[in-house]
This record gives sequence, structure tokens and C-alpha cells, in this order.
Amino acid sequence: MEQQKPLEGGSWTTSALYLQGISLVRRNNEWHHFDPLGTAQVITNSSAQVVSNAVISLNACTADTELSNHSPWRLGWGTVGLAEEGLVYDSHEQTYQKPCTGGGVTPCGYIFSGLECHQTGWDLPLPGTDHFGPWSGWARIVKTDNPFIKAGWWCRSRIHSRVVSRRQICREIWKKNCPPFDTRYGPWRPRLCDVQQTRTEIQCCPQEDDPNTRGCGVAIVTIPPTAWSDSATIGCKWGR
Repeated sequence: MEQQKPLEGGSWTTSALYLQGISLVRRNNEWHHFDPLGTAQVITNSSAQVVSNAVISLNACTADTELSNHSPWRLGWGTVGLAEEGLVYDSHEQTYQKPCTGGGVTPCGYIFSGLECHQTGWDLPLPGTDHFGPWSGWARIVKTDNPFIKAGWWCRSRIHSRVVSRRQICREIWKKNCPPFDTRYGPWRPRLCDVQQTRTEIQCCPQEDDPNTRGCGVAIVTIPPTAWSDSATIGCKWGR
């Protein structure tokens, strides 16, 4: 039951009566019809005539197409935005729209699902970005798989980091979130990224005495460093 009362005073009067079923709600002589996702898309009157509809398309949200009546069980409608913000791609109109909000319902459509990228050239180290961490203490090697290090040596390590410029070619991935499931791809586009890399440098002291207390009395052996590995992507920009 829905009741109203004038602001200047007076008594409450009944303005609407509701009767809710499995897939529709009756409000006085209006019938609010629900779709399988729980959205009231169509309103009909007692003569089975459509007086309002807000049908949600396959890939986007739309407003009322007829504004004579409204339903409180309808979702809001989307706004245009960017793919990286988790938007829905309308494959028919070639637009991006935010999923509907309200009721926890996301419309059927193609959802941005990341990038597929391939490197197109060598990494180019950027000048002035090399950084060396402090050396660790000397540690006695008991067993190792490194062919350049022998058991019984004392070794220490430090981290060497740098930033490189990397050229890529990338495309967007769009996955459909409802049956029949499908995956679509955007066009290939060039992209330039600054990537931070790290590697481990190792030095060894081939003597019996502990170099932590007496120092290394023999020539220090420099071991080939580990391979560079990506630690973080600092930033990227799209090319044309």
C-alpha cells in the first residue's frame, strides 16, 4: 500500500495498491513486468497496452523510451567513458558505456579484459637510471648450482636496477560476459613503455678465513650477474 499526505496538513490517503507476483508487480491498474535479471522493463495498463518501456539492449543501458510512466525497479543508464575504467563495449554502435548500476546487475556485453602486447625491439636503457644497492655481508657457500662459484668460497651480493624504454605493439581484449561467450580484439597499436628492471650482482672471496672480520686477503672474483628481470612498469603512452 502507498499513502500520501498534503504538506499543509490533513489525513493520509491511499494512493496506490501493490500486488507482487513472481515476474510482475501490480500498482493500481499498472502492471510492471520484470525480465529474468529482475529489471522492470515494461509497464502495461489494465487493457494490456504498453504505457512505458525501458528495455535494456544487449550491450548497453537505455533510458525510458516512453515517459508517461516510470517504475521504481528500473536501473540507471550508462555514460560514455574509457575502456580502462571497466566499461561495457557496444559492438553494434561502436561505443563504450558504463554498466548499469542498481540491483547489482551488469548488462550482457563485451567487458574490457586487458591488453595483449608484443615487444617490437630491444630494450633501450635510459641514461642516469642505474642504481646499485648496498653489498650484503659475506656468506660461506656450502653448496651451489652456479658453475662460476665453488663450495667453500665466501660470497656477497647487491641489487642493480635500471629503467629501460620498450617499444610494443598492443591490442585491447574484450570478453563477452554472457552466453554465447566470445572474445573480440581491438586493432594493433604501437605503445612505448618505461620499465624498471633488476638483476643481482655477486662477488666471491676464495679464502678460508671469514672476510667479514679480516677482510678479503685475495683477489675478489666477480661472478656474472643474473639476467635482467622486469620489476615494475613505470608508465606507457600510445603511439600513432
